[in-house]
Amino acid sequence: MRYLFFDIECCNGRDICEFGYVITDEKFQVIEKDDITINPENKFSLTGRPDGRDIHLFYPESVYYQSEKFPYFFDRIKALIEAPEQLIIGHAISNDAKFIRTACKRFNLDPINFRFADSQKMYSEFTNVQRSISLESASDNLKVTAPKYLHKSDEDSLQTMNLVKNMCESLDCSLEELIDLC
Repeated sequence: MRYLFFDIECCNGRDICEFGYVITDEKFQVIEKDDITINPENKFSLTGRPDGRDIHLFYPESVYYQSEKFPYFFDRIKALIEAPEQLIIGHAISNDAKFIRTACKRFNLDPINFRFADSQKMYSEFTNVQRSISLESASDNLKVTAPKYLHKSDEDSLQTMNLVKNMCESLDCSLEELIDLC
């Protein structure tokens, strides 16, 4: 069994500009880590947002615009997500699943089918805090080492992995057991 942790960044809250991931074994040993920049073909709108949270991505906009479009990476992303014998985990991952679905529809591509576990929901159960909490706040609360960069998808994926690993170690359980508990 392997674990795939992934995270997506968008240029405007819906169009993918970055797909990052970490693949680990059952002991959370990193096997592979990568960050894919994607041309979103849309304007970036990350500051002055209605909810007040500005987002600052790791790469300059020019890097995204110089990258290939989503269809170029589709087969690679689909193979990563649909690989057999793996659990997929992300923080608030239902949002990422929606971004993938939107991209597939936009480019008339077959859907990517997968089931996932959400570290945000695991954290809520673990701490008995019944509200959405950011990856950064959850990590701070559990004293998980902060990533080098925020809003860099592979680093956020690694942070998600470290958060989940911390909860598993605290409960002395496997990821499968943590998922069952939550």
